[in-house]
Amino acid sequence: MERLTESGGKFLISFLGTFSTGKTTLVKALGRELKRYGTVEMVFGGTRLVRHHGIKISEKARIPDQSVLTLCTIEKLLGSCADFVLVDEHLLLHVAYCTALGFESWFLKRLWGLVEGVYSALDAKGYSVLNFLLPLIPLQRSKYRSVSRKFRLKVQENLERLVLLDRFRFYRISGYSVKERGTAVDDRVGQVLSVILSHQVGRR
Repeated sequence: MERLTESGGKFLISFLGTFSTGKTTLVKALGRELKRYGTVEMVFGGTRLVRHHGIKISEKARIPDQSVLTLCTIEKLLGSCADFVLVDEHLLLHVAYCTALGFESWFLKRLWGLVEGVYSALDAKGYSVLNFLLPLIPLQRSKYRSVSRKFRLKVQENLERLVLLDRFRFYRISGYSVKERGTAVDDRVGQVLSVILSHQVGRR
């Protein structure tokens, strides 16, 4: 892949999956690889952006808290200008999460409209938007997990329904990250790179 600043192309690469499916690990691994080809900006989900406010993912979240999480992520997205913008939390996750929480329909409709508007704005900025859906990864029960296995599965089911609506095109990828000499090595990076390359070739 040539340096994209020379070819004029920019990519927004978003990952979708329920909690603890390796999205952040994949973004970091992919970011290390893509730095060889252009500038990279990694946007990590609202949960990491607003920890200093004492807000976190839980099964008892309220609309005001979720609004802050979503808006913090959107602010980072719309301010991006790198050749590659990598997002570990596609905004559809916010919709699936709020649906699982049982939020009122008026909020869900406005949230959905906001998600579509943001990705349309990024498309207008000249970004080629590539979305990837991660498979569910079985997890052992842990006191460090912020949500239960049942709730996690519920969010995944919501994600699958949203993807079927075909409002956004998603590439399904398989595999997982492993530890090798203390470093996370993600076998999904190659799958993502092949999609980027084929998309770049198709633009010529």
